[in-house]
Amino acid sequence: MFLDEAGADTEFYGTVGFAAPELYCKNPIDERSDVYGIGMLLYFMATGKILELGKGSLEHIDFATNIQKNLKKIICRCLKYNPSQRYASVKHLEKDLTAIGKKKYIIKTGSSIEIGIAGAQPRIGTTHMAIRLCNYFINNNISCLYIEQNNSRCIWRIQNRYFDLKKYQDLIKYKGIPVTTDLADLELLSDCNIIIKDYGTITSGNREEFLKSKIKILVLGAKDWELGYSEDAIEILAEYKDVIFLFNFVDGKQFGHIMNYMPDRICMRIPYEPDPFAMPKDRVSREFFRELAGLCTEEATD
Repeated sequence: MFLDEAGADTEFYGTVGFAAPELYCKNPIDERSDVYGIGMLLYFMATGKILELGKGSLEHIDFATNIQKNLKKIICRCLKYNPSQRYASVKHLEKDLTAIGKKKYIIKTGSSIEIGIAGAQPRIGTTHMAIRLCNYFINNNISCLYIEQNNSRCIWRIQNRYFDLKKYQDLIKYKGIPVTTDLADLELLSDCNIIIKDYGTITSGNREEFLKSKIKILVLGAKDWELGYSEDAIEILAEYKDVIFLFNFVDGKQFGHIMNYMPDRICMRIPYEPDPFAMPKDRVSREFFRELAGLCTEEATD
């Protein structure tokens, strides 16, 4: 099937063992179905194994031996069951395959990537997630600045609790992360690879500023009392397909249910971690941050 025929009322065909799951269910397809097929081909080339009818399932690529870790990550991302968690296009897949062995995150010298992060409601973990992402970038030797673009006054509260924080103009450094509420006359701005703006709760009032960000991240909840807020926030941003949706405080089963309603969106589940300054400890957390940081840098440098 050609790209301009995607979504048309037609028959779907694919090779057993290589066809994406959505082909078997006759769900909407797009380029990410091809990404899955390429992932299965890479799996076969790396392991010599292929899924056969009546032969059960294949072992996870992480258990395969003598395969480069970066290649395992790429194959794993290609073979995600839900299309929204795979590479958005073959172009992005090609970029990562080409970059194996090179520096993971490539940002042009003298340029900054602006990431806007907002939440569907108060206390859904927006600031917590913003700080975690800042911390991850800084620990990977990528300079990052946090800007409070909301009325929570978190930075003011930090300043009143810690009197020994070093301050330069309107900038303070909190546990290794430069934070500020004001961009005016900040010389450091031009030296930052990543600028993360925390917009707090997304509203019609801050929507336009949030949408100016190169990378747009929305933190959502999925409990019964949170769904109304999440649905309203998604509606505010409905026409923008490049928003990254992060679901907080949900388990795998809940997240799988959510994916049934958002098959054409970039959605990820935030691994639980109460300490925003802790680096990812387990495989799921490490994979989450690698993928999110990769999305932020690859989308911004295309």
